[in-house]
Amino acid sequence: TWARYIDLRSVREENQKLREEVARLEQALWMEREVVASHDRLSQVLELSERLPFQSMVAEVVGLDATAWFQTITVNRGLEHGVELNAPVIAQGGVVGRVIAVGTNVAQVQLLYDRDCSVGALLVRGRSRGIVSGMGQAQLQMKYVSNLEDVTVGDLVVTSGIDGMYPKGSALGRVATVKDGPRLFKVITIEPAARLDRLEEVFIQLTGKELRD
Repeated sequence: TWARYIDLRSVREENQKLREEVARLEQALWMEREVVASHDRLSQVLELSERLPFQSMVAEVVGLDATAWFQTITVNRGLEHGVELNAPVIAQGGVVGRVIAVGTNVAQVQLLYDRDCSVGALLVRGRSRGIVSGMGQAQLQMKYVSNLEDVTVGDLVVTSGIDGMYPKGSALGRVATVKDGPRLFKVITIEPAARLDRLEEVFIQLTGKELRD
């Protein structure tokens, strides 16, 4: 009986060690997958930075402030890095928003979702102009497009450049829904081009200053 008890205790101790080893290996595997995912994501970031038609710098998202009305993120670049107020912010996919506050080493970015955000926009297929603004949720709306214009679901919407802030031709999103409105203008919702709810790195356009580390 005593021998069986010792054997049983030994088996329990061995099982505990095996469970600890499995947990350690699972953690190591998770970390390895995260490293691979980060490498793939940063490779895409580097590729995009080489295609941008303006001087920019990469910033990491370090904070999020999202309410029903206001949508902002905080990034780890600021005045010491050449970031200026109203600088356009781009991510993989398209426009993110603009810088609305700058500190020494951080900046606050207003997302397109924000109800106070508006961008001069252009429907690529029909060349109709309008204004894209936030709805406080995960969609945008495009205003001031005439009911007479030909607009269909899936049409690409880009920045028009008429606001003097965002470079012309940057992707804003695609038409998600469209219908004729009661007062001359269509009611259009836009699915954003950039995944604003999953931002990790963004590009901040630099104007009039050299890129600094």
